Amino acid sequence: MSACPQESSAQDQTTAMSGTLLIRNVTLIDQRGETEDTIVDILIRDNQLDAIIQEKISRDMAKLAMDGKKAFCYGS
Repeated sequence: MSACPQESSAQDQTTAMSGTLLIRNVTLIDQRGETEDTIVDILIRDNQLDAIIQEKISRDMAKLAMDGKKAFCYGS
């Protein structure tokens, strides 16, 4: 997974936001049970997964943001 890049200008940021969705506070579940569940932020850009990270992703990185507090994602 790539880290979210810092945008250098307002035009760059507008381009980066096009087709982006940020889902915060999603519970990532390890299906194998090897690690504890983790709360993550997920960034989807142009219908493709761009990042799943434990750190908060800036709201400015996405056109639309949702709270995934009751959402779950299964890791492999």
